[in-house]
Amino acid sequence: MSQGRERLIGHAIMLVLAACATLPTLALLLLAFTPSDAGGAAITVPRKLTLDNFRAAWHAGTGMAGYLAISAFITAIVVAATVILSTLAGYALGTMRFPGSRVISTTFLLGVIMPVEGTIIPIFYDLRSVRLDGTVWAVILSQTALMVGFGTFWMRAAFRSMPGALIDAARMDGASHLRVLRTVLLPLARPSLLALVALVITWTWNEFLLALVLLASTTADLRTAPLALGLFQSQESVDVNGLAAAVVVAIVPIAAFLALQRHFVQGLTSGSDR
Repeated sequence: MSQGRERLIGHAIMLVLAACATLPTLALLLLAFTPSDAGGAAITVPRKLTLDNFRAAWHAGTGMAGYLAISAFITAIVVAATVILSTLAGYALGTMRFPGSRVISTTFLLGVIMPVEGTIIPIFYDLRSVRLDGTVWAVILSQTALMVGFGTFWMRAAFRSMPGALIDAARMDGASHLRVLRTVLLPLARPSLLALVALVITWTWNEFLLALVLLASTTADLRTAPLALGLFQSQESVDVNGLAAAVVVAIVPIAAFLALQRHFVQGLTSGSDR
């Protein structure tokens, strides 16, 4: 097969995959801008566009702004705690050799492969025993604990890929571990760090199961943005257009992940040579 034909087939496959990824998004946007009385859940090109669905979504329950604020508060603290703890642990496990380091690294790896569904019940009872269930801090602490394992494994790989001569030179000049990390390694680990931030933002913002279980005993005004989407569903019907508008509002902050996509790819490939 000639290179021209192979390239043509490759482009055709990519176009099909791009269409499969784009069409659901276009359908969601059409439903969000289509009046609720213009065909229900039917996906058609509307004769006129409306923002009524977005107004209804914004004022649903106690207001979408409140739900977005709760999600933003949880996400900000989880990201900050995860990045700090993962960077410190990744530095220790990636640049130091001490008794038990391999065991600790393996333990963090087990935390990565453990599914959330297998830990949600123990987490709920542990938090209820200290009277934290039904609070945003329950979601923050549990989500941070689940993210730190992956973050440590991620940053450990990034630090292990860096030249050891730089670390040795900095230590010979009398730099402390904290200064080596801050002035030597973190500038080099910037792509991996930004990729970690993007991943934690995306996973924490979209987290549904933890918020559903840990905030189940609270009032309806204490919900995250994904939980608020349930306001558009009842036992009898589903407001499809309002739900589509609410989904669009809820996923807008995740656009930050697209802005960091270049760093995400660089972070994925860092450490691949070791």
